[in-house]
Amino acid sequence: MAVQAKKKNNPFKAIKMELKKVSWPNRKEVTQYTAVVFSMCVAVGALIAASDAAFSFLFRAIIGN
Repeated sequence: MAVQAKKKNNPFKAIKMELKKVSWPNRKEVTQYTAVVFSMCVAVGALIAASDAAFSFLFRAIIGN
């Protein structure tokens, strides 16, 4: 019970201890991860644009405009 009360009194110390346990990526890893995220965003954007164009074409073909 006393341990829980102590944790409640100083939450910033617990946060600092937890952040020391984190394995932070180095600059090369961050660059690689950023490139992967950026390329996936471009790929998904292109897929959405292609789907939109295809559905627009089909919708116009069905409607007759």
